[in-house]
Amino acid sequence: MSLRSTTLILAASLVLVTAVPFERVHKFEGQDCPLKAGGTGVCRKTIECVNGHTILKQERHCEFEGKTPVVCCPKAEYTVQASRVAADKCGKVPPHNGPKLTDHVVGKTFKAGVGDFPFIGILVYDEENLRCAGSLISSKFLLTAAHCFKSKPTAVRMGTISATDALADSYPVANTFRHPDHNRKTKQNDIGLVELRTEVQMSANVEPICLHAELADLPASANLTILGWGITNLNRQETSDDLLTGLVHPVPRSSCQSMYNDWNLKITERQLCAIGEQDSMGEYTDACSGDSGGPLVMRKDKKYFLVGVVSTGSGCGSGVPGVYTRVANYLQWTSERVWSA
Repeated sequence: MSLRSTTLILAASLVLVTAVPFERVHKFEGQDCPLKAGGTGVCRKTIECVNGHTILKQERHCEFEGKTPVVCCPKAEYTVQASRVAADKCGKVPPHNGPKLTDHVVGKTFKAGVGDFPFIGILVYDEENLRCAGSLISSKFLLTAAHCFKSKPTAVRMGTISATDALADSYPVANTFRHPDHNRKTKQNDIGLVELRTEVQMSANVEPICLHAELADLPASANLTILGWGITNLNRQETSDDLLTGLVHPVPRSSCQSMYNDWNLKITERQLCAIGEQDSMGEYTDACSGDSGGPLVMRKDKKYFLVGVVSTGSGCGSGVPGVYTRVANYLQWTSERVWSA
C-alpha cells in the first residue's frame, strides 16, 4: 500500500472511529465482501448503497476510493430504493409503437424517422466541431457521458432527427453534473447529467426514456439499438446530419476485456460492451466519434429502456466492441440529482 493511500485511510478513519469502531476488509469497490451477519455483499460507495450512511456505522469497511468511503453493502439492498423510483417514473412514460423500420452508426444502419426515438437530444456547443447526444429522462434532465463536458454545452435540441435543424425546439442548459469519480484516462464512471433551464414541452416526438434497473448481464442474443449523429466516414471524418440507428448485441465482459488488453483498458462491471453484425464492406455496426453520450437502448413492454451510454471504443466498426457506461450501476447517483426534490 502506498504512503498516499495509507494517509487517506488514516485521515478518514480518525473521523469515523471517534463514533463507532469498525472492521476493515481488504476489498475494493465492486468486489464481493463478507457481511457481518453472514452472507456476501459487494463493496460500494456509501452514496450508492441504500441507507449507506447508516450501514457505514454498522458494517465492515472496504478500501477507500480516493477520499470516498466504501462499505460492504448488502446486495439485496443495493439500488433497491433508486430502482423503485426509476420504476415509478417509467410507469408514467407512455407506450411507444417503436420505429417504422426494423431496428437494424457505422455498419448496417438506418435513418430514423421523426418521433421514432423521442427521448434523444443533441447537445449544442459554441465549438462547431463538438458533437454529443443525450437521453431525456425527465422534463429537465438528460443523461449523457461525462467526457461530453470537456466544453460545456449551451443548449439541447429535442424532437428532431437532423443535427443541423435550426427550427428544432432548443432548450438552454442550466447546469451540467459530471460523476465525481469520472476518470478521463481509464474511462471509468463516464456518465453525466445535463440540467435544462426550463422544462421540455412533451409531445408525440418528445418523451423521456425509462432507465434499465437490472444489474444482471444481458444475454448475448439481446437486441440493443444505438443512436447518434456521429462519424460515418472515418477517412473523411464526416458526421451524419441524419439520426442513424444500428442493431448491436452484448459481448461478455471477459471476451471484451481480452480485446482491450493491448490498450491497457480495464473493463469493469460498471461498463458493458456491444457490437453489431458485419456489412458488405467489412464494417461492424458500432458507435463512433460524435455518438458520445448517446443511448444504448432495448425495447420491452412497448417502451424503451436506457441500458448504456456511449463512452469509448477502439476505432469504429473494426470488430472490437464499443464500450458503454452501464446505467443500472448509477441509479442512486442519478435519482438523487434528478428526483430528490
